[in-house]
Formats: sequence, structure tokens, C-alpha cells
Amino acid sequence: MTDADDAAGQFADELAGDLLKHLAVHADPSRAESERAYLKSQRDFLGVSVPASRGVVRTFVREHGPFSMEQVVELVDSLWDGPGRLADSNAAQVRRVRSILDGLSLEIATPDEARQMLQLKGRGAVGF
Repeated sequence: MTDADDAAGQFADELAGDLLKHLAVHADPSRAESERAYLKSQRDFLGVSVPASRGVVRTFVREHGPFSMEQVVELVDSLWDGPGRLADSNAAQVRRVRSILDGLSLEIATPDEARQMLQLKGRGAVGF
């Protein structure tokens, strides 16, 4: 791992922590308990409403964005499904970022566009 990778990871961890701090301002313990009961989960919940979450994320992106692809990947990698619990899979992390981007009405790159932005060869141009 390079110093640049370490810096990017630290940046993403700080962003994720900042995002969670902003969401926590809108925490509703009563709603959180209802969510926990409804989902039959022992995980910790903030109980933030969808409209409040969307508002926080919009403000967050305005304050901290725009993000490079590398920053988005690091931020996704830094997001937790809940306090002390990583997302169960990369797919869960991608779904989370997708919902954030959808909530912001941002266009999502197609796989071909992403390959072009990241200067990747594509599946057909690799030797494995």
C-alpha cells in the first residue's frame, strides 16, 4: 500500500465519520427502536427519516464534493452498515451508494463509461 492509498483511505474514513455525525443530528431513538423491532435486528439504528437522510446527503455532497472515482470507492469502502459492523458484501455497499446517488438525482455511469473513466481495458481485452 502506498502513502497515497493511505491518505485516500484516511480521507474516506473522515468523510464517512462526518456523514454519520451529520445523520446522528437527526437521530430519533423512538423511530430507531421501531426500525429495530420491525427488522427483528439487534443492530444499532439511528432512526433518521428518509427525507432527513436525503437532505443530509445532499448537503454533504455540496460541502465535500465533487468526488473523484477513487474517493467514491474509498468512501464506499469506509461505510459501515451500522456501528461496528461492516456491510455484509460489496454489493451491500454498492446498493448504499446507489441509493445515495439516486436520492441526489445524479446520473450513474454505465459499466462501459466507468471502464473508460478508469482507463480499464475491459473483460475482452485481458488475458485471463
